[in-house]
Amino acid sequence: MPGIKNTDELVLVAYLDYRNYQNVGFCKYSNYCAIFCYVLQNYNKDYIRKIFIKLVRLGYFEKKKNIKRSYTYKYIKHDHV
Repeated sequence: MPGIKNTDELVLVAYLDYRNYQNVGFCKYSNYCAIFCYVLQNYNKDYIRKIFIKLVRLGYFEKKKNIKRSYTYKYIKHDHV
């Protein structure tokens, strides 16, 4: 997986792939935050936000602005060798 070196990031991507989150559509950050906290059993919101931003920058999420001037995100599954 290019760009991912952190074990927590690998676990999250594997979980999202396993649960087929690419089929869910666009969701708010708070939904993904709750999922990440549950999977990692880490409720440090700053740490979770840092991981999420890194995954967005690496292209694992598509970002879309909605009517309320906030963003929604969609998970994009990558094919790994």
